[in-house]
Amino acid sequence: MQLCLFLRHVLVFLDRPSVFTFRIPNPPTTEEEEEAFRLGAKARPWMRRFRTEYVQPVQLRVMNVLRHWVEHHAYDFDAGMEATLREFLRELHSKQRMRKWSESIERLLDRRGQVNIQQPHVFDVEPPSLEYHLTRDASDMNIYTLHPIEVARQLTLLESEMYRAVRPSELVGSKWTKDEKETLSPNVLRFIRHSTNITTWVNCSIVETANLEERRMVAQRFVEVMGALLELNNFNGVIEILSALNSSAVHRLEHTFTDMPRRHAEVREKADMLMGNHMKKYKEKLKAINPPCVPFMGDYLTQILFIEQGLKDMIPNSDCINFSKRRKVAEVTGEIQQYQNQPYNLIQEPTIQAFVLAQDPLSSVDGDSTAMATRLHKASLEIEPRKKDPTQAPRTVRDNWLREKPRPRASGKPPAKQTIGVSSGGSSTSDIRRVSVHSTAAAHAEETPPQPATPQSATPQSVSPQLVADQPAPPPINRNEKSRDSLSPSSPGLPPPGLPPRPQSKPSLPPKTPSPADGPPKLPPRDAQPPLPPKPGASGSHSSPSPGYPAALPSPRR
Repeated sequence: MQLCLFLRHVLVFLDRPSVFTFRIPNPPTTEEEEEAFRLGAKARPWMRRFRTEYVQPVQLRVMNVLRHWVEHHAYDFDAGMEATLREFLRELHSKQRMRKWSESIERLLDRRGQVNIQQPHVFDVEPPSLEYHLTRDASDMNIYTLHPIEVARQLTLLESEMYRAVRPSELVGSKWTKDEKETLSPNVLRFIRHSTNITTWVNCSIVETANLEERRMVAQRFVEVMGALLELNNFNGVIEILSALNSSAVHRLEHTFTDMPRRHAEVREKADMLMGNHMKKYKEKLKAINPPCVPFMGDYLTQILFIEQGLKDMIPNSDCINFSKRRKVAEVTGEIQQYQNQPYNLIQEPTIQAFVLAQDPLSSVDGDSTAMATRLHKASLEIEPRKKDPTQAPRTVRDNWLREKPRPRASGKPPAKQTIGVSSGGSSTSDIRRVSVHSTAAAHAEETPPQPATPQSATPQSVSPQLVADQPAPPPINRNEKSRDSLSPSSPGLPPPGLPPRPQSKPSLPPKTPSPADGPPKLPPRDAQPPLPPKPGASGSHSSPSPGYPAALPSPRR
């Protein structure tokens, strides 16, 4: 691979035998040796050894590199290079040892114009089903009505196709910055322009939304798309949306991002942490994950541009090629090709892909990015002035676009709760409410211990009926008033929940009689003891001592 990258420069010097490695001159000989060769004398042993052990291995190595170059990187050969190579191969037909090699390379050049039909990749598992939110009609598609997961999937398929189309020949020499870049690097320019359009689209969608509630919803949807891109390992798409959110026109919108849900804020923090600190964690994660993925193309282009501008093509004060520079470029292009082999196992949705590709806000300013940045900054100051409340603006979208939220499901089968009460034409609000109420009532019945149901006419035996009638009745416990209303017999479609089973009352046991083995009876409490009898001779007391207690002791003598 490294030799293929710099042989383009070698072919320029085919007419200079001193430079091209294939044409190795013989070592100098004396006049007597040359005269002996003309008379038919055999070459000396050291000459035969030079040709066998040095010349032939070098020539075979060059032919092997040329064959590998034509077979795997035939797109490098334009009309001029192909003509020069064919002329060189025709010269080798006269040499018996090289004729087979030259004919093989010529056949590869002849097959170069044929269409190479790639076999489709076979996956072991089925791709996830398409996700739709509010519409499938192309005329109603926008960031409100499309499912953010499906937007991320289709965007990933588009960018994966663009990434896999980039060739190493478009990167060597920083051709995307030259005057003839449209013909030298068409795939690289296509990828760059697509990324710029996506970033500008996110900027315009947020800043040009005057209503605060709608602007918050748009920002949250793009954050949800960015979260799905993180799960799909589409780092180029993550950078596109993150660059828009961190731009000056969007980053200053404090009221827009004030009440953002916690899960959206966590996704944004994760993306900022991944791409921060000179993309250190991004590079670590890129080396740890398994393809498929879409790396950030801007990082590779920056590395190649620094190498091309910092190092010379030729070694100073010599005609030798700078191999160190070509090795460094080959390492970057090899890493790009490493992630071009594995495609995504996703279903293509042409309608959503066409909607994404149609976003071209720069066309309104004739592709002038500076004019677009100025316009977005002015619009940002209008919707949220400095140190003032945001501008009040009426709604411009339908109410259900803001109220209905997409299902937070990225892959796999839908949960059972999502399928209950949802028909083919959409979800019914009343059905979902009844199902949720029924599940709430059932959960409350499981958590509450069963109590015996007592009729209102019956009263406990320990309480007098007259006292019960005189006391005011306590209000009934109504923990879930909506549950009783929804579970009433008048609610159509659902039967009332069954009452919990009545527990069987245990029969009352007779009081246990004390036995002699139980020991003496316990003394009564102190408060229950009768008063002591009065002293003899005390007036006003005619009560006799209580049976079971001794009489009062006589008073001691003084």
